[in-house]
Amino acid sequence: MRLIAIIFSLYVFVSACYASKRWPNHDISTLKLLQLVHRHGERAPTSFPDNDPYKDTKYWVEGVGELTTKGKYRLYKLGEFIRQEYSDYLGDKYSPREVYVRSSITDRCIESTSSLLAGAYPPKQPDWQWNNGTDAKLGLVWQPFPIETFMPHSDDLVCNEGKPCAAVNNEMTKIYNRPELKEFVEKNKQLYENVSKIVGKHIKSIGSAASLYDILKIETDHNYFWNHSWTKEEETRVINELYNSWQMQWRYDWDSPVIQRLRGGGLTKELNANYQKVVDNRNDRKLYVYSTHDAVVAALMKALNISDGKAPPFGFGASNASKRWPDHDISTLKLLQLVHRHGERPPYAFPPKDTYSASKYWVEGVGELTTKGKYRLYKLGEFIRQEYNDYLGDKYSPREVYVRSSITDRCIESTSSLLAGAYPPKQPEWQWNKGEDAKLGLVWQPFPIQTFMPHEDDLVCNQDKECPIVDKEKAKIYERPELKKFVEDNKELYANMTKATGWAISTIADASTLYDTLKIESDHNYFWNSTWTKEEEQHILDQLLVSRNTEFKYDWDSPIIKRLRGGGLAKELTKNFNKVVNKSNEKKLYVYSTHDTTVAALINAMNFPNHVFPPFGATLLLELHQNNKTNDYFVRAFYQNETTINEGIPHALSWGDCANL
Repeated sequence: MRLIAIIFSLYVFVSACYASKRWPNHDISTLKLLQLVHRHGERAPTSFPDNDPYKDTKYWVEGVGELTTKGKYRLYKLGEFIRQEYSDYLGDKYSPREVYVRSSITDRCIESTSSLLAGAYPPKQPDWQWNNGTDAKLGLVWQPFPIETFMPHSDDLVCNEGKPCAAVNNEMTKIYNRPELKEFVEKNKQLYENVSKIVGKHIKSIGSAASLYDILKIETDHNYFWNHSWTKEEETRVINELYNSWQMQWRYDWDSPVIQRLRGGGLTKELNANYQKVVDNRNDRKLYVYSTHDAVVAALMKALNISDGKAPPFGFGASNASKRWPDHDISTLKLLQLVHRHGERPPYAFPPKDTYSASKYWVEGVGELTTKGKYRLYKLGEFIRQEYNDYLGDKYSPREVYVRSSITDRCIESTSSLLAGAYPPKQPEWQWNKGEDAKLGLVWQPFPIQTFMPHEDDLVCNQDKECPIVDKEKAKIYERPELKKFVEDNKELYANMTKATGWAISTIADASTLYDTLKIESDHNYFWNSTWTKEEEQHILDQLLVSRNTEFKYDWDSPIIKRLRGGGLAKELTKNFNKVVNKSNEKKLYVYSTHDTTVAALINAMNFPNHVFPPFGATLLLELHQNNKTNDYFVRAFYQNETTINEGIPHALSWGDCANL
């Protein structure tokens, strides 16, 4: 099967030529922007007819409708091809910050584009390698990428075309009432009746025949033949006959200007908007990638009048305590949920007099995840695998995990690193190194990570949504006598900081923000030597830290703020626990990647007694257990807030005053 994706390039024409050996006469000397729209890789069938002998999940270890190892390999090789063919444009010193990636929210699409990025962007530069020790070799060959998704899936008009639409349905009815299509159905009536009896599914239309073709073709590609119904030769002939229906569907499904606009218009508009950014000199990306489905690729090709009338192929784009964590009993564990802060990042704001505000000091990008942050979360993932292996099992699957992240790059990359540490593909069925040329497939596998758009409306992994009620409550808090006295006691410190940094420091929050910037810079050995000595700066940091922790202690010191800022995530976690109690859960692990403020809001909403600001990589571990004798459920909570990577164990948390929850 061909390796295909739609590649859109924007050029400014000048005279020069850099044609590749594999793609002769492909001149990229004038290239200004590259965009890719690709279909996911090979998947298992999404449904089965009643009589299908292979509908049992034991035949599809990846999961029904999910990406196969062959699909991962295909997209990884596509990524390598993009790197090879566009290396002169992308450059040798490439950065993940040059890329914007958006995917359909389905697992197979997210995993596919993650594999593509692994092939296209291995961390060749030391700046991006996060193997800070000798125990994370993956950091030399793979790096995480932020991949944005849209919720709810049905409302995604860019990477999904399944939104119900009466206008589309009306046009589709008109199309399939055309004489040539009615004649085609009549001509294949006998075939449809014969296969209906055998497969146990009513086949009477081109669409239903195309769906059956998809199932049978995938099964035969896995050497799963219906030996009790047909010989291999007979089944091959049936598949070849059904293929005609499959191609007819793709030829006619979008054969209407109305459908082309409604189904392909969203993605077309997105692509055009990206090109316009270049024209307007406001683009900061070299590559835009969109991972989607065959129907979206087909709709786009029809909308752009570049369709060949064929369906897009895949790629078209007891006590079980550990030595490190003694007395940690997971023998009754029924569900594990993690809520973690992202790893280390550069500052996201700088005072006017800061000599380290230039981007040259922050190769990862302002506010983005650093190599140390990737390493920290990778080691956290290894810790989770080590400590919960008896629960997660040796034959683990990515399908056992649900992952949701704040849409910010550092959060997506952090949880991707965590998953790389927790879920290396140890089982052959998950290893996608189908040749000797993709060794990454032996140590890493892609994971679907869901995000929410727009960011400010995400009430689960972000707590920045504007809220007058919260603002009013916070104003009341900071009018308390003890906090006004605190500000007064620190008035001289704040005035000195204002003069030295150029920032107006007058509140606890101002001082906290300054602490964040100075602490990160000092951790990178960036000291304000022309302003203070190192000893003086350390003393200042110690003083500002008190403001930082005071902010954390009081920012959520209101039942109203706890509910409005921590309630969204608390509700989500509770819903997941209830799925287990109601016997409707099919996951072993839920992971939420977020920010310090969200972790802090949740800690306060649950009345956990902790008054220290969550450090990078801080993680809440919430365990649902079931008593073997009474069958009652109970929750244990732990908090990993160690500032070292390989040391320390999570602290057991008490629930505080449950009456005020």
